[in-house]
Amino acid sequence: MNRRQPKLTASLLCADPLRLGDELTSLREAGVDYIHVDMADGHFVPFLGIGIEEAKAARGATSIPLDVHLLVSNPNVWTPMVLDELSPAAVTFHAEATDHAYLLAQTIRAKGALAGVALNPATAISTIECLLPTVDMVLLMTTNPGFTRQILIPDMIEKIADLRRLIHDKGLNIHICADGNVGFENAPRMAAAGADILVCGSSSIFDGSRGGIVAATADFRRKLAEATTIMDDSRTKKQAEQNRLQEYSRQVAAEIRETLERIDVAEVERLIDALTAARRVFIHAVGRVLLSLQCLGKRLNHLGIECQSVGAMDEKPIGPEDLLLIASGSGESRLPAEIARIAKNKGARLALITSADRSTIKSLSDVVVHLPCPTKNEPRRGVASVQLMSTLFDQSLHVFSDVLALDIQDRKHLRHDEVWQRHANLE
Repeated sequence: MNRRQPKLTASLLCADPLRLGDELTSLREAGVDYIHVDMADGHFVPFLGIGIEEAKAARGATSIPLDVHLLVSNPNVWTPMVLDELSPAAVTFHAEATDHAYLLAQTIRAKGALAGVALNPATAISTIECLLPTVDMVLLMTTNPGFTRQILIPDMIEKIADLRRLIHDKGLNIHICADGNVGFENAPRMAAAGADILVCGSSSIFDGSRGGIVAATADFRRKLAEATTIMDDSRTKKQAEQNRLQEYSRQVAAEIRETLERIDVAEVERLIDALTAARRVFIHAVGRVLLSLQCLGKRLNHLGIECQSVGAMDEKPIGPEDLLLIASGSGESRLPAEIARIAKNKGARLALITSADRSTIKSLSDVVVHLPCPTKNEPRRGVASVQLMSTLFDQSLHVFSDVLALDIQDRKHLRHDEVWQRHANLE
């Protein structure tokens, strides 16, 4: 992913006024995209910015387009003057300063300039959401305007990201300009969040310790490029991981679906008949399989079929009218096999959910449902799986239990609210 580097707009306020011509020449050599002109009235912010005559002088001394930022309380008055006197490439007004934002944006665009709207840090993005289709740029103040030597307000990075998402969701093509402490450390984060225009001042290209404007700008672009590469690499790795997880999710879901589709319906019918005919259902399994089978036991209790786990504190004696339901992928688990023998000796019926064609427990069973899954003993049988050992059996059993419960609920003509009344109410 190769994203375009953000455009740089150099803050004229940070230039040396005694060497303005040389500074503008250096900015042109450095290849900055705009000259950022802060025009203030001393009222909206507590300072006087670049005056109209100073801006005109800069305009006449360079071919770099002007980007005018109006930090004034009456932008409706200033905007026509700025458009006529400076012929700027862009004019940005503050949403907080006008009740006629639509008119201002239309006025700016009518003169062929980009229309921008600015927001102070505490102003919510929602205040300009309806205005977005009418503007070309949103300038987000990332420090409080009118005060120098400020540090970045951390929440502004997320604000940039939120605005970029909103613009994307609306299908618009709007620039986001970050203004305030756009330094070597902060700029990459701003760009990564979605800012594609950066207002550069004393913490970046006018940093006197970096050998002049041309050298500082080159260092700044290099820092942006390096950070962008690192961030893009990180995104690429994150996307690859997400793609891998999504692929595994698709594979696992497909395996479970194929397993359920290959279950013999006649076997399921016999199991349902056995479950609904039993006075009481006892369930038993080991390991992860037990967790899935316990879910079925809970569903059966909700459906009015008395069900309990073997070994429970309130376990009742099993008899000829009862059913023991065992789940075992291989059908050879020692403890379930021994419990199956005891249940048969007591006259109970035995139902087995398994993947094995032949097994000790199956030889004792009255009803068998086969889930065509790999087992520890037969890792290549049934549905091909990317998962280890009998994981597919556990997963398929869990989903099969829910499907089985829905079928029984339908046969017993139970409404959801009737089932809900039997649900545990202390959880």
